[in-house]
Amino acid sequence: NNDSKMRRLSQPRSTQFKWLHLFVLNNLFIATLLVLLSLTAVPTTDASIVITVPWQDEECYVFRTPLGPESSFTVSGNFDLLDDRFDGSPITVVVLNEKLRPIYRSPYGVSESTFELPNIAANSRLSLCFQNGTTRRPKERDDNFDRIFGFEIRMIPTLASVKEIPLETKRLLEEAESLQTKIYDLLNHQDYLRDRESIHRELTETTFSRVVRWTMAEAICLVLVAVAQVVYLRKFFETRRSL
Repeated sequence: NNDSKMRRLSQPRSTQFKWLHLFVLNNLFIATLLVLLSLTAVPTTDASIVITVPWQDEECYVFRTPLGPESSFTVSGNFDLLDDRFDGSPITVVVLNEKLRPIYRSPYGVSESTFELPNIAANSRLSLCFQNGTTRRPKERDDNFDRIFGFEIRMIPTLASVKEIPLETKRLLEEAESLQTKIYDLLNHQDYLRDRESIHRELTETTFSRVVRWTMAEAICLVLVAVAQVVYLRKFFETRRSL
C-alpha cells in the first residue's frame, strides 16, 4: 500500500518536470529565433548605388570578397532600371569572375532582378558590368538613350564552411540569412522608389519650366504683335487724314 501511494505521488511530479522541460526548451527556441531576427533587422550595408550608363557603353565595377577566416562567401545583390520611360531590352547585367568569364547574366528584356552566387572563395576578384546597347538582337532599334541604374552587392560568409555550428542552429541561421537578404532587397527597392521619385520630380520641374518659358515667349510675341498693329493702324489713319 505504501509503495502504491509513493508511485501515485511520484507520477504527477515527473509529469510536471517533463512539462517544465518542454516549456524551457520551447522558450529557448523562441528566444534564439527572436535574437536571430533582431540581428537580421539591423542594417549592415550602405545604401544602394545609382549610376548612369551612356548608350552603347559599358560600366564595370570591380569588387573583391574579404580575406579572413571564412573560406567562402555568398555574393548576392540586385539591380533596377530607374527610368520608367525606357524598356530593358537593350540592357544586360553580367557578373564576371577573375578569368573574365560570366557567372551570372541577366535574362533578356529584364529591367530589374536579383542574383545570388554561392560558394565564392575568399579574396576573389569579381566584376559587375552594366551594358547599355552593346549586345543587341538584329531587329532591335537604336534609341540612343542613356539609362540610370541602381544596384547593391552583399557578401555573407557561407555557413557550410563552419563545422562548429550544430545542424539545427545552422538551419536556423540559413533561414535568418535568407530573411535578411529579402529584407535588404526590400530596403533597396524602397531606395529605388525614392530615386525614381526624384527623377520624376526633376522631369516634372523641367517640363514646367519649359512650359513657363514658352508661355512667356508667347505673351511677349502677342504684346509685340498688338503694339505693331496699333502703330500700323495709327499710321494708316494719319495717312488717310492727310489725303
